[in-house]
Amino acid sequence: MRGERTGRSSMANRRQWALACAAIVLLFTGTSVAQAPKEIRVGYQPNPIQDASLAMMEKWGAKHGVKITKIPNSYGVYVEKMTASLTSNSDQYDVIWHNDDWGQLWKKLLEPMDDIPSLKLADKWGMDPIIFNNDEGKTT
Repeated sequence: MRGERTGRSSMANRRQWALACAAIVLLFTGTSVAQAPKEIRVGYQPNPIQDASLAMMEKWGAKHGVKITKIPNSYGVYVEKMTASLTSNSDQYDVIWHNDDWGQLWKKLLEPMDDIPSLKLADKWGMDPIIFNNDEGKTT
């Protein structure tokens, strides 16, 4: 039973990371090169799924002249480091991995993304309001 639960949780985490990366790529798909940032700093946890997602982001970045800077953090300190970064208004990260476990913890600290038209293309399950919405009902 425990192994099955871990497998489901791991699959959900992978799905959430893939959806987050897809949302980032979709976010900038309609952005002109003149409007696009020159660098996007991504805080993440090294693992095969996140590495593959970052490779997609790097491919997009190379095509659009945007450097994707990967900032790895170990699982053991990830929540603590991201929370410290968010609460101190640090500009260390532009994008962080945000899963269902931490969505409600960080909901008041994350920038809403409801104004991004391409989010309508994201999987609705992956953007579940109970997980990713802030108190105003906006998707983080």
